Amino acid sequence: MMSIIGGRFARLSVISLVVGVCLFAATAWAQAPTGAIAGEVRDDTGGVLPGVTVEAASPALIEGVRVAFSDGEGRYNIVNLRPGTYTVTFSLPGFSTIIREGVELSTGFTATIDADMQVGGIEETITVTAASPVVDVQNVRQQVVVSQAALESLPIGQGSTSSFVSLTPGLTDAGRVDVGGSGGHWESGRATYGRYHGKHGLRTTMDGMRTQNTGSGQAPGYTINVHFVEEVAVSTGGITAEGSSTSMAMNHIVKSGGNAFSLLAAGRFMNQSMQANNLDDALIARGATTREKLENIHDLGVYVGGPIAQDKVWFYGGVRRWGLRRQIPGMFYNKTQGTMFYTPDKSRPVSSHELNQSYGGRLTYQATDTNKFGFFMDYQDLYGSHGLSGRVANAPEAHTTARLRPSAIVQGTWTGTPTNRLLLEAGGGWMIWHNHAEVQPEVNIATDIPIQDQGLGMNYNAPTNFRGEGLKDPWVVDRYTERASMSYVTGSHNLKVGLQVEQGVIKNGTRQSSGPNGGALRYRFRNGVPNRVTLYSYPYVETAKMWPDLGLYAQDQWSIGRATLNLGVRFDYWNGHVPEQTLAATRFLPERHFDRVSNVPNFKDISPRLGLSYDLSGNGRTALKISMGRYADLTGVFYSQVTDPQRTSIRSTNRSWNDANGNYIPDCVLTNPVANGECGKFSNLNFGQINPGAIVFDREVMEGWNARKATWDIATEVQHEVTRGLSLTGGFYHNWDKNLRALQNTAVSPSDFDPYCITTPANADLPGGGGQEVCGLYDVSPEKFGQSQLVWKQSATLDPDGNGTQRTSDFFALRMDGRFQNGMRFGGGIDTGRTVDDNCFIVDNPQKTVVFHITGSITDRPVEQRFCREVQGLAANMQVKLNGSIPLPGDATLSMTYVNVAGANILGNYAVPNAAIKGSLGRSLSGGKRTATIPLIEPYTMYEGRRTLLDVRLSKAFNVGGAGRLEANLDLYNLLNGNTVIARVNTVGSRWGRPTTILPARMLQLGGRLTF
Repeated sequence: MMSIIGGRFARLSVISLVVGVCLFAATAWAQAPTGAIAGEVRDDTGGVLPGVTVEAASPALIEGVRVAFSDGEGRYNIVNLRPGTYTVTFSLPGFSTIIREGVELSTGFTATIDADMQVGGIEETITVTAASPVVDVQNVRQQVVVSQAALESLPIGQGSTSSFVSLTPGLTDAGRVDVGGSGGHWESGRATYGRYHGKHGLRTTMDGMRTQNTGSGQAPGYTINVHFVEEVAVSTGGITAEGSSTSMAMNHIVKSGGNAFSLLAAGRFMNQSMQANNLDDALIARGATTREKLENIHDLGVYVGGPIAQDKVWFYGGVRRWGLRRQIPGMFYNKTQGTMFYTPDKSRPVSSHELNQSYGGRLTYQATDTNKFGFFMDYQDLYGSHGLSGRVANAPEAHTTARLRPSAIVQGTWTGTPTNRLLLEAGGGWMIWHNHAEVQPEVNIATDIPIQDQGLGMNYNAPTNFRGEGLKDPWVVDRYTERASMSYVTGSHNLKVGLQVEQGVIKNGTRQSSGPNGGALRYRFRNGVPNRVTLYSYPYVETAKMWPDLGLYAQDQWSIGRATLNLGVRFDYWNGHVPEQTLAATRFLPERHFDRVSNVPNFKDISPRLGLSYDLSGNGRTALKISMGRYADLTGVFYSQVTDPQRTSIRSTNRSWNDANGNYIPDCVLTNPVANGECGKFSNLNFGQINPGAIVFDREVMEGWNARKATWDIATEVQHEVTRGLSLTGGFYHNWDKNLRALQNTAVSPSDFDPYCITTPANADLPGGGGQEVCGLYDVSPEKFGQSQLVWKQSATLDPDGNGTQRTSDFFALRMDGRFQNGMRFGGGIDTGRTVDDNCFIVDNPQKTVVFHITGSITDRPVEQRFCREVQGLAANMQVKLNGSIPLPGDATLSMTYVNVAGANILGNYAVPNAAIKGSLGRSLSGGKRTATIPLIEPYTMYEGRRTLLDVRLSKAFNVGGAGRLEANLDLYNLLNGNTVIARVNTVGSRWGRPTTILPARMLQLGGRLTF
C-alpha cells in the first residue's frame, strides 16, 4: 500500500515541478472569458462626472477589490472579474458616496451599473438596493451560463460535457444519450462532436485552456471534474477575436477557495434494484430482446478550500472516485477461450465497468497588489474494461481495456495590473492524454491468435492489436498551450491584443497482435473453417506533430452613446509535420526508414469578428445585438497522421488458406509472398512499401491563405428584461461553410460507369410501400474495377458552377433565464431551423455522390449515394429544453430538467443481389461483387419517435453542528420511463428496424452534499 502511495506521490511531484516551471516562466496562453462591470456616472443634473473612483469588491477576488475611474465621458469599465456577487462603490470628493450591493456577475457577462451622484457631505453614503442586471447591453456573445447554484441543484448526472448539452437549446449530443451518468466517462465527452445550428465542433476549455486532445481537434481529452468547477459558460456564437477556431465553446471556471475554510463531501449511488424495465411489448415485437442493465453507479468526492494566508494565498483541492458497471446485451464470455472456437457461456453475461479517479486543486497567490499567480492541476486515472464501448457484437476477449493514465491538466497563469487601465496576462498549460489499450485478463498474448468468423459475424479469441503491455507504449495525444495578452481599458474603450500558441503531438504507441512467434496475424474462418490468414506490419509507432498552432488577435470594444461596437480581427497559423522515422524490423518486414514530411498542413487564416449591441430602451433593459464572424475549423494532427508514410504504406496483406490437414495452423512459409503449402500468394505484393493508391491531398487543401474549412456566422438577437430577474432572448441565426472538401477517384471518369435500375422490395414501411423502380444507379466498368487514386480536393474545383458543396443553416430561437430573490431559477427555451447540405455535382461518376468533409476521420471514402441534397427540416431540428429549481417549505428544493428532441434518423440500406441487377446492367457487377448497397430512404425524412426525457430531483437540507449543512438528494432520471429507440438496424431485410439501443430505463439515484 505504501509503495502505491509513494509512486503516486512521485508522479504528482514531477507534474507539480513541471507546472511550477511553466507558472513562473509565465509563458503565453489564451485568457478565459471573464465578467465585467461597466456604466456611466452622472451628477443630479445629468452632467457626466469624470474622475469618479469606482470600486468593485467581492469575496470571489483574492485581492478583495478592483478599482477604476470614470473617463471624460463619465464612463468606467472594470474587466477580468471572476463570477460572484459584487458590491460597487462610487466616490468623488464633494459628492455623496453611492454603494450598489448584490450585483451578480457570471462568465462573459458585462453588468451595466450606472450611478447618479448628488452633492453631499463628506461622510454621507447612499446604499442602493436594486435587482442585478440580467441584460448585457455591451457584448454580442450568445451563451448559456450554468451557475454554481444550478450545478449544485439540477439533476445532471456526473456533470459531464453531455450534461451541459441538455441545458443548451439547439446543441446536439452527437447521438449520445447520457441518462443520469449512465454513459460513463467513455461517452460523456463525445458531445464535443455535436452540432449547433448546423455548425460542427465544440471547443472545450478549463479556465480558457483547451481540454481536448490533439487527434482531430474535436476529440475529447481531459475529463472535467465538475466539483472543481464554479461555473460553465456554453458559447454558441458571437465570439470575439480572442476565441480560436470554431464558433462554439464550453468554458469551465475553476473554483479558487476563499478567505474562509470550507469542506465539501459529495456523492451519489444506485444499484440494479433501483432501475425500472422499459422493454415493452412494442419493442419486443420489433425484435428487441435485451436491454442494457446498470448494475451500479457510484461517485464520491471530498474537497477542501480556504486561505493559507488571508487575502494572499488561497487553495482549493480534492479527490474523487467514480465509476459504474453495466451488463452488455447479448455479450457472453467464451467457454472455450484459447482454442480456435467461440462457445458462448450463457451463465456468464459480460459486464463493462469503469473506475475513475481524480486528484487535483488550485492555488491562487496575490504576490503584490499588482501581481497575481494561479496554478491548477488535476491528475486522473481512468479505466474502462471493454474499450470505449461495450456495444460491439464481438466476444469480450476481442475487446481491449482502456486505461487513461495519466489523463491530466496542469496550468499556470500570471496577471499584472501596473495601472488601473492596463492589464497584462500570461500563462502556460499542458493537457496530458495517455491511453493504454491492453488485452483482457483471459487473453494469453503468447498463444492466443485473433480470429474473425464470417458465419458468426464476430471476432473472438484475442483483439487484433493492442498498445503494449502494462503501462508501456501508450497512445499519446498531448497538447501544450501558451498565451500572453495586454488590455488597455478606459470607460469607453476596452482594447485587447494578444497571442496564443499551441503545440501538440500524437504518438500512436506500439501496436501488436498477440499469438506465437510475435503474433502479427489474424485468422479468418467461415463457420469454423479456415479460409484466410492476414499478415500485419506490427509493431510500429506513428508520430505526428502540431508545431505550432499560432493565433494573433486584436479586439476593441467601443461604447458610443447607447451603442457598443465589438470590432476584432484574428490571424491563425497552423503547421504540422511528420518527423523522420526509422522502424525496427518486425516479424514479416525488415527495418524501414521514412523521411520527414513537412507542411501537413500549412494554413494561414484571417478572420474578422464584428458585432454591434444597442441599448434600445436606454435603461439597460432591452438590447439589440448583431454579430458576424468567420471561424476557422477545429484542427488537430489529422492532416499529419494521414500523410505519415507509415499510414500510407501497405500495413497488411491477405493470403488464402486451405487448412487441408485440419490442424488450424497455416502450413506454409508465411514470409514467402508466392503460393506455397496451404497458403495462396500475397494479396498485395507491396506489403510494407508505400501504397501507390493511398489517399493524397491537393496542395490547395493542405496549405494556403484561408484554405482551411471555415464557417461564417451571422446572428441577430433582441434581449429584454421582462420583469425583475427574468430575461427573454429571441433571435435569428444564419451560417454557411466554406472550403468543404470532396474525395475524388482520379483513376476513373464518368464514362467508365454503366447505368442500371433496380426494383425496391415490397415493404409497407418503405416510401410508397416499396415495389418501385429506381434508376440512375451506376457500376464501374470491369476494366476499371479496383483502380483507385483518391485525392482530397476543394469541392468548388470539381463543380462546373464553382460552388462545390453548399452547407447553409437558418435557425430561430427563444430563450429565457430567470433568477428570482426567493431562490427560484429557471432557464431553457425553444430552438428550431433548417440545415441544407447540397452535394449535387459529379465527383468521379455520373451518380451524384456524397462528399465527405474532412472532420478528423482517417477512414473516409466516397460512397455512392442517391440523395445529394440533404435537408434537415424544422421538425428534425426542433428542440425544447427547460430546467429549473423551486424552493419548498422545510428547506427543501424541487428541481428538474426536461428535454424533447427528434428521434433517430431512419435509413433503409438495401443490399441488392447481383442477380437482381444483372438484367438491367447487361452484365454482372464488376469485381465479382455479390451485392450493391442502395439507400432507399432519403436522409432526414423519417424518424423514430421524439425523445422526451424528464429528470427530477427532490432535495432536503439539514443543519449539522451549526456551521454545517447536509443536503440529501433523491434523483429520478427518465421519470416517465421513456423507451425511445436511440439506434436501430438500418439494413433492409428481416432485421430492418430492430432496435439496438434504447433509452436507459427510469433510475433512482441517492446522493447528497455535506458542506462546512
